Amino acid sequence: MKKISYAVGGTVAAGVVAALALAAANARSTASAALSVVPVAAAEGVAVPVGPKGEYSPPLRPPPETNLYWGDTHLHTRNSADAFSVGNEAVTPEDAFRFARGEAVVASTGVRAKLRRPLDFLAVSDHAEYMGIYVQLKQGGDSRLESWEVGRQWAELLRKRDAREAATGAGHSHNDDSKVLGKGFADAIQSKDPRFRVPTGVQESIWADAARTADRFNEPGRFTALVAYEWTS
Repeated sequence: MKKISYAVGGTVAAGVVAALALAAANARSTASAALSVVPVAAAEGVAVPVGPKGEYSPPLRPPPETNLYWGDTHLHTRNSADAFSVGNEAVTPEDAFRFARGEAVVASTGVRAKLRRPLDFLAVSDHAEYMGIYVQLKQGGDSRLESWEVGRQWAELLRKRDAREAATGAGHSHNDDSKVLGKGFADAIQSKDPRFRVPTGVQESIWADAARTADRFNEPGRFTALVAYEWTS
């Protein structure tokens, strides 16, 4: 029996190692091999194999660099139905990326905004469900949405909301039609009713545009624009 010392978390403790005899294949000689308790690196607290002379095995790769990056992984623009229904009809994904990169933009409230320090990365994570649909409905002109029953209902609510706001001067957040629009979105994303499905091709084109926008603002080494969305269950 052989007595050795090993470090655990910086504390030296005693351990006992047993030698195990292994029979040689030709039965003419016997070789013994020592199976040692794997020491624990005091500095790191992780098990490290030991070589025949007791030295630690060489690292497989140099230590990775540790850099701190600042960014945002959850941001909605007018492409999110909930944001659009309460008044954010101006801020686009392009505006969001420009703002993150340190450029001045105009917020949905009409106020000019600019970061003191640009971000290193941004994920524009608009809701995957009905992404950009309210924007398209208000702009009009898409025959696929105009032939969609739910789309026609939402477009009518948008017109009523805007008319009520123009007459009363109240903001979208205080508008009953905005609340109905918001509830319509919330109900639709939880429904399995096929009538709530966006017409084929509409959602795909909106998503492709969102991905192209992120790629356009991505600049390796300076700013990372992530292609993202929020999936709601």
